[in-house]
Amino acid sequence: MINIGASGFYVLGNITSLISPDSLNVIGSFSVLMFFIKCMYYLRVFEDYAIFIRMIIDMISAPEMKQFWLMLFVCLEGFALIIIVLNFNRGEDDQIYDGFLGVSFVDAFLQAWLLGLGEFGYDNYSAVNAPTTWFFFVMATIIVQLVFMNLLVAIMSD
Repeated sequence: MINIGASGFYVLGNITSLISPDSLNVIGSFSVLMFFIKCMYYLRVFEDYAIFIRMIIDMISAPEMKQFWLMLFVCLEGFALIIIVLNFNRGEDDQIYDGFLGVSFVDAFLQAWLLGLGEFGYDNYSAVNAPTTWFFFVMATIIVQLVFMNLLVAIMSD
């Protein structure tokens, strides 16, 4: 129903111009997301895909995943706080992280999240307190990418 409703709003917004283009694109993106979720769900009909869909659903709903996500977010929060503290010694032009949303804690958390995913935007790491910044960069890379991602693989293989 959400997919049909979002698609209807998207078509209505395109036809009538009652909805702003920015809002229309957001509605359209959620409609496409719901379409692909529905498409993946309907792939269960085919025996070759049913086991994979069931594994994905079991992975998302596994009780171990709650503990994994909590531990990961606590670790990322710790590195985000480290980034904020190291940023206190810097000027506006040499910030460690980019201002994504304008809220320093959220921006630092997003920087820690991207670091955990392998996005190494380290252009300003070699400015003030560079050895400390690089040390925590290496620690975050080892802990988040190696330890937590291998932990995720171990949970999935269990």
